Parts: sequence; structure tokens; C-alpha cells
Amino acid sequence: MPRYPWELLPKLVVQVEICQQAGAHGLLDKLLDIVFDDSRKSLNYRKLRCAQIISALLRAAYHGGASSKTILAEHYTMLERLTTFPNWKTIRAGMHGYLESLLDHVRPSQHTDMEILVGGIREHMANSLDRPRSLAQYADAAHISTGHLSRSFAAIIGRPFREEMQQLRIRTARQLLEQTSLKIHAISGSVGLADPSQFIAQFRRATGMTPAFYRRHRKNGRQARQRAGPQSRAPQS
Repeated sequence: MPRYPWELLPKLVVQVEICQQAGAHGLLDKLLDIVFDDSRKSLNYRKLRCAQIISALLRAAYHGGASSKTILAEHYTMLERLTTFPNWKTIRAGMHGYLESLLDHVRPSQHTDMEILVGGIREHMANSLDRPRSLAQYADAAHISTGHLSRSFAAIIGRPFREEMQQLRIRTARQLLEQTSLKIHAISGSVGLADPSQFIAQFRRATGMTPAFYRRHRKNGRQARQRAGPQSRAPQS
């Protein structure tokens, strides 16, 4: 079974804290896709999952400098609204509306310089996997010591630089395996690993499968759902 992407919610929290609107909405979309794709569950179960995300967004906005009085009032209002939404489409729109409102209250200038720096490094890592930089290169560019950046990165992100890089690589590789017909060696290069054998080993450690097996597994699962037809998905309302 593919590994659940536990890193998505912490990434969303960071994007809210530093008021990165595009990144925050994109990550929220991915989380909501996961909630919806759990087709075994009812609409009420999906609402509970969304309530968990709402609570995380509240904490992120608070740490981003938003007024606690204001965002608490909006938090309770959103939870009440969530119970009344009749279908998944309105839930999804409501979640993005709530996120946008929170971002309006975030004051990223209240973050320390190091928090802003690390947030920017993390975003650059995700967008340049095919040409990765080392921690030392990021430290040199920021004119700080590698040790200081290493400690700060782990404290702010919640995991060491190397572990975060590996998680970004595996997440992107999974997407490429599912959504493209690229060869394994091409995907390996796309995530910054010139040696395909190294990529295969890292992917197997993270997911319990080789990339080729993972691709077949996901393809077979999609085909089975398509053969089962619409009745295999839970009703949206």
C-alpha cells in the first residue's frame, strides 16, 4: 500500500504561516483530493477530516501573526458552516474561502528572518528537484554557517534538510509514475538522482515497492475502479 503523504499538512501550515497564497491553496487542493478519494467514507466523515484541517489552519494563522480574537471567531463560524454544506463541491469551495480569509489576517513580517529564509529554501527545493542544491550551498548563499542553517531548518520544518529533500523526491516521483509514461531513468533524473539504482533503492525504502511495481499497482487500481463504475464511489451528498 502506498505511503500516506503525512508531509502535506505540515507543508500547508508553513505556507500559511509565511502567507504564500498560491502554495497554500495548491497544498489544500492536494489534501482535499486525498479526503475525497477515500471513497469508502461518507460525506460526514469527509467533514470531520476537513475539520481537522481547519484546526491546523487556525494554528498556522496564529503563528503567522493573525489576531487570535479575529481568527477564533472565524474558526467557530467555519465549523458551523461545515455542518450545513450539502455536498463536496460546496465543502471544497468553503475550505478555500476560509483559507483565503485566514491569509488576509496573517502578518508574515512578524516572522523571524530565519523562518522566512527557511520557508523560501523549502519552496526552492520543491521547485528545483532536477537541479538540487546542497545545504552548504543554501548556507553560502544566505551568508550563514551550514551548522546554523541545519539546526534552524530542522527546528522550523520539523525534519532535517536531507530527510525533507528525500520526501520531496519521493512525492514527485510518485506523481510522475502515476501521471506520466516517463522511463524510470528519466524520473530519476527529474528528481535529482543521476543514478537510477540509487533512486530505486530510495523509493523502495520509502514506499516498500520498486518504482515499476508501484506504477503497475496504481495502474491496476485505476483500471479496477473504472471497471467497477460510478457505484464504487461514495455519493457526494
